[in-house]
Amino acid sequence: MQHDRPQHSLTLDTDTLARFMPMHLLLDAEGLVQSAGPTLARVLQGSCAPGARFEDLFEVRSPGGATSVDEVLHRAGHRFRLVARSGVRARLRGLGQRLADGRVLLNLSFGID
Repeated sequence: MQHDRPQHSLTLDTDTLARFMPMHLLLDAEGLVQSAGPTLARVLQGSCAPGARFEDLFEVRSPGGATSVDEVLHRAGHRFRLVARSGVRARLRGLGQRLADGRVLLNLSFGID
């Protein structure tokens, strides 16, 4: 992020977020799901319902040794790889950012190499 750009606040409701980021995951400060994009919800077969824990949904493949979303963001420079724990064969890549209010927004995609 360049520091010479002016900073602007942006507010999106969950419907708009789902439209623009169909594989997003919005977590509260404790790592509990608040919102999931419709494509991600289908891929995970509904296991990412509000209140689900990040650690219960995913095994972190990269960065090594990370298990929580806090560790992922701290160690990976906001880039990471995940595997769903639900038995669904879904390898995911993502970028994440902690928001000003403490929540975490993850933008996931399929981990196709």
